[in-house]
This record gives sequence, structure tokens and C-alpha cells, in this order.
Amino acid sequence: MGNRLDSKLGQQTFTTSDELPQDALGLYAFRQVINPGKLMLMARFCGVLKSNEYIDDGHVTAVFSKKQPVDTAVADPALVTAHASHWESWVNVEGKAFTVLRVASTYLEMRYKYFMDAGCISDHPVYQPHVTVLSGTSVNSAQLRVANHALSLLGDRDIRLSGELFNELVAR
Repeated sequence: MGNRLDSKLGQQTFTTSDELPQDALGLYAFRQVINPGKLMLMARFCGVLKSNEYIDDGHVTAVFSKKQPVDTAVADPALVTAHASHWESWVNVEGKAFTVLRVASTYLEMRYKYFMDAGCISDHPVYQPHVTVLSGTSVNSAQLRVANHALSLLGDRDIRLSGELFNELVAR
């Protein structure tokens, strides 16, 4: 599962919340991109990725919660289609830059609401489903305008996502 979590946290992947220990410190639920080749072609067509660059870990976070609610439902096995909406550049609180592809999916938003209603706690009050395409690099505003125009020219902009996977957040 890689090193997507804070270095002070450990992780272990589970497919159902019933397997999560009751003393879990938090929950990370996500869906893997199951058509990563298409995602890379879109990023290259739009000029976001160079021909020698790759997307290491295409996924959309369902929730990254500081709390593991006891009553969280079993991970949703449904495959989901998300529509590639637009490109954005973000900078996190540590100053690290990211280029993301925002995706639109009523289903993903519904699942996020479910997690919040179940008691999850997020640092981000507004859910912004996305796939991180570049980490440590951002695209400037002129490049974003060109990339978003190129994206608008694509007919099929659907990204396929796996069923939900859970990672438990534990102290090391």
C-alpha cells in the first residue's frame, strides 16, 4: 500500500470494518484507480505528465479520519465510475506542491457523508475527491488553463475505481 500515510503512523489494509481493531486511532478508506493506463494517457494528453513520468499510486480517498467509529459499515465493494472534472494545483500546510485531477461522483460524495455521519473526523470539512497525479510538483496557472482546455476536448473522461479498501491508523 505504499507510504501515503504520515510517517508516525503505521498502516494495515482491511477489506471490512469488522476486521479493524476496536482501539484503532483512525481510518483511511480509499478506492484504487482500476484503469490507470487511461489516467496516464489523459494526463499526458493534457500536458500534465511528461512521457517519462508515471502515476505511482492512483487512488481516490473516501475518508481520512482521525477517529475510527465503532459502527462504520463494511467496506463498500461496488465499483464506481468518477468523471474527470478538472486539473488543480494544491500546496499542503508543509509547503509541498501537488497536481491533482478532480473527479465528480455523487456516489463518492454520498459515501463521504456516510462516514461523517457515522462519526469520522476529517481535517477537510469539504470533500474534494481527486487523484493525485504529481507529488512535489505543481503546474502553473497558464499550464492549468491549457490542461483544462485539453481535458474538455476528451470525450470519455470516466475513471473506474475499485471497491473500498480500509487502512487502520495506528501509533508506532
